[in-house]
Amino acid sequence: MAKLKQQVVSGFLWTAGEKFGSMILKFIVGLVLLAHLTPDDYALVAILTVFVLISGLLVDGGFGLALIQAKNVTEKDYTSVFYLNIALATLLYLLLLCLLGFLVWFYDSPEIYTLGPWLFAQGIIMSLGFVQHAKLSREMRFDVLSKMYIIANVVSSGVALGMILTGFGIWSIVGQRLSYAVAHTASLWIMAPWRPHGKFALDSIKRLFRFGSNMLYTGLLTQVFSKLTELVIPKVGNVSQLGLYNKTLSLKDEVANTIQLSIVNVTFPAFSSLQSEDEKLKLALRKVISVISLILFPVMGGLITTSPEFFHLLLNENWWPGIPYFQLFCVSAFFTPLIYLTLNIIKAKGASRTVLKLEIIKKSFLLATVAVTANINVIAMVYGYVVWMAFEMAANVIVSQRFIKYSFLEIARDSLPYLGMTVIMTACVAGVGLLFPNMHLWPLLAVKIIVGITVYLGMNLFFRLSAFQDAMEISKNLFKKRDK
Repeated sequence: MAKLKQQVVSGFLWTAGEKFGSMILKFIVGLVLLAHLTPDDYALVAILTVFVLISGLLVDGGFGLALIQAKNVTEKDYTSVFYLNIALATLLYLLLLCLLGFLVWFYDSPEIYTLGPWLFAQGIIMSLGFVQHAKLSREMRFDVLSKMYIIANVVSSGVALGMILTGFGIWSIVGQRLSYAVAHTASLWIMAPWRPHGKFALDSIKRLFRFGSNMLYTGLLTQVFSKLTELVIPKVGNVSQLGLYNKTLSLKDEVANTIQLSIVNVTFPAFSSLQSEDEKLKLALRKVISVISLILFPVMGGLITTSPEFFHLLLNENWWPGIPYFQLFCVSAFFTPLIYLTLNIIKAKGASRTVLKLEIIKKSFLLATVAVTANINVIAMVYGYVVWMAFEMAANVIVSQRFIKYSFLEIARDSLPYLGMTVIMTACVAGVGLLFPNMHLWPLLAVKIIVGITVYLGMNLFFRLSAFQDAMEISKNLFKKRDK
């Protein structure tokens, strides 16, 4: 258990460091791109990205998670999945090319013809590294994965900046996506020693598919239905509103996922290694929930109250109507820790069929939400997104209790203290704006940030809850290592 804890902590530090650095880099590059592009430009990419994500899931077929979760994996398994991924990626690329005509007609956007073939090429490139990524994750080599992500982000950011500053416009996003795929895959081949050996074996695919098939169906449901709103918006609103919706959601995800996915991605292999030890699994889950709540809640609360200043200072006026979208998406982030972590518990137990059934229920609720809100307006659809996230959290928690006895009372004890402190902090930050309504934006933003950090840190020092003490202990150990 001690070794596992060390691996998890080390993995979190590497992953969190990589994701935080990537977030800063993407944020800076994103601001430059936003200054040169319009919501309409991002809308076109958003439409095509839905199909890129779906094809990526079909290529991986759930085999990546199957390779991580399985107790015993052979060289024949890795090689068979590798060849299958390449074959599926090539087939799906050709099918997507055939789909372009329909997309141009449906969205009345001729630009899709030229952008589509290039964006769809990501699937073939990424398929070459799926197995290496799964193997490194299974071995909990998060230091290697983090270095690979850093390299890919630096390369793609450099390409995007170079292209946008030399007048390539929307093609800068295409260049960013393709260069990321190439650098990501090349880094995996350089840093991971694994290479395919032998021939394709159908028996390996059949065995892994028993777990992977359910995860594939689950992933397809998740991606198709989670992107359903974005596919519908151009038909109920306009393309510009899709750009605002997509970009504000991705801005929230950049920040929220930096915090929580750095922990969540580490916990699935860790939870899998504890799948037969329920008490240890529950203890690990409670600690992770507390740590994410400690960090994520105040960040999201701070963004809700400072987003008007950030948008007006850093983005041009084309993006200002997206402020209420962004604030509501930040509210939805309060539900995501329990969504991700309880789902990881179910996956770690190998209950892929349960995961699939759960997703069918949740996506049926999402479909009903979209159907109702689409008849109103786009902001109503954003509110519907928040309601759906709350429902998804509740559903995951209820189902996970079949595998681990983690009651709603225990969840409240582990997360509500941090939510309460966040509410108080947010109220104090909002009060600054009310007290100084005529203050210039830069000083006002600075004061809000200082007040938020001071209030939240002060409350943590006073109450000294378990997650805060764990964070302080990890920080002390890091400084000790540096001193040595």
